[in-house]
Amino acid sequence: MGKDDVENSGTIKPASLICTPVKAYKTLAKEEPAMRTHAVREIALLRNPKTMAEALRTLQRVEWMDAINKEMSSFVDKEVYEVRKLPIGQKLIPTKLVLKIKLASDGSIEKYKARCVVAGYRQTAGLDYDPEGVYSPMAEPTTLRLVLAISSALKLNIDHLDIKTAFLNGEIPENEQFLCSPPPGFRVPDGISWLIKKGLYGAHQSGSIWAKTFRTWMHMNYPQCVEAGNEQCVYVMRESEELAPINLDELRGLKIERNEKIIIMIMITDDMLIAYSDNARDLVDSFEKKLNNSFEATPRSQIEHYMGMHVLHDQDKGILTLDARRHVYGFISHMGLDADSDVGVSTPLDPHEVYSKMDSPPEIDVKLRDKVWQAHGKLMHLAMWARPDLVHSVSVLGRCVHNPSEKLWNAYSRIAKYLVKT
Repeated sequence: MGKDDVENSGTIKPASLICTPVKAYKTLAKEEPAMRTHAVREIALLRNPKTMAEALRTLQRVEWMDAINKEMSSFVDKEVYEVRKLPIGQKLIPTKLVLKIKLASDGSIEKYKARCVVAGYRQTAGLDYDPEGVYSPMAEPTTLRLVLAISSALKLNIDHLDIKTAFLNGEIPENEQFLCSPPPGFRVPDGISWLIKKGLYGAHQSGSIWAKTFRTWMHMNYPQCVEAGNEQCVYVMRESEELAPINLDELRGLKIERNEKIIIMIMITDDMLIAYSDNARDLVDSFEKKLNNSFEATPRSQIEHYMGMHVLHDQDKGILTLDARRHVYGFISHMGLDADSDVGVSTPLDPHEVYSKMDSPPEIDVKLRDKVWQAHGKLMHLAMWARPDLVHSVSVLGRCVHNPSEKLWNAYSRIAKYLVKT
């Protein structure tokens, strides 16, 4: 542990409570090969346990149990399920607890999170869900960047809040309700099942049901907030000094009128961003209160991170910066490199190499393919949201991910080195 791991007060920084033991186990694995298996298992437990049994074996067992109890209590409060006898011959859809340590933008531990997730791939189309009713609108990364850019140019306040257990607020139509088993670790008598009545994470229809629920709520309670063109996730309200609505179809340039009230809201699944002028603060406060009366939300706060990106906003200077440092460091670590000690390179791809399907082996290496798919998915997220310098590389490598070679895997390692340098 170094001086950077300690606060000025002498206490250990929250981020180091996990990072330091992980580094110690990595060192142990390198110096003592016989202990590698033990070190790998302990590192996994320090990060995200796979099951409740694993969580109870960690040093954070109390925190994990609190998170699990909180999740299951929300099931009861929101009447997510109804206990039913299992019909003879009926197969249950399994559920499981997904445990994750959620980090803040600075890498410190924000909270221990538990989610009860259903195995949606076991649902039957036409029986457990309507295949025509699974679409859920999602704002494009360009839309989010545009909203942030406009908000910064107009010197608007930019706040953020989350809807807690958002999917559990959506009512599943009676003809789509399905039977499932409680997650492992929760004992129920034989022949007893859960009839799911609310949107459950992992179910095909949950995202669509929640999107429709929130959209209907907005139309009923805030008809003055108009959807921005074809963007169903963006709502805009503009009122003149006389409190009359301003025609959004009239081009006015990048400016607001004298004493005009403006609010721009963007909802991506359960993460809401609210940009507003100073004179509209009372309206936003009222909106937050009404939102909490219908759906429980986290307290509204000035934006610091959104959709995995770190956001720095200086309203007075009209400056706003975005970066995906957490995802960058995560990818570097995923590829087995250290951002502080490994040597980087200046280009994401080797200019002397050509990547094509001709490099693919005769038979698919499933383990290698899974590794490549994970790495490629992480890079796609980075390229779309915050690192356009990776777009070409992702496009080139994506042509060969169906049957990757070691040469292709080495290309992902090179990109990690490029991220180290940049």
